[in-house]
Amino acid sequence: MTVGSLRTEGQVTPLSIESQHPRLSWIISSDQRDVMQTAYHILVATSPEKLAAGEGDLWDSGRVSSDRSVWVPYEGKELADNTRCYWKVKVYTTRG
Repeated sequence: MTVGSLRTEGQVTPLSIESQHPRLSWIISSDQRDVMQTAYHILVATSPEKLAAGEGDLWDSGRVSSDRSVWVPYEGKELADNTRCYWKVKVYTTRG
């Protein structure tokens, strides 16, 4: 299974987002049948290094039981102007 096509407000790598609560989306793919998302965990960080270390200094959603993967609103700290943010999502499925 893979998680891909991460988008923020429908854009792959947006240079500017005017919303304090941008919406995040992703797509899961699997070569197995009947694989459905059952939960997600989003991390948003101020650097790729923090994100790679599993530190969501802007937002750590924790595990959220939901099959939602489109237009999930950001609910972390207030976003500063002219600051890059990095995010990733871990999904849980009916297959683990």
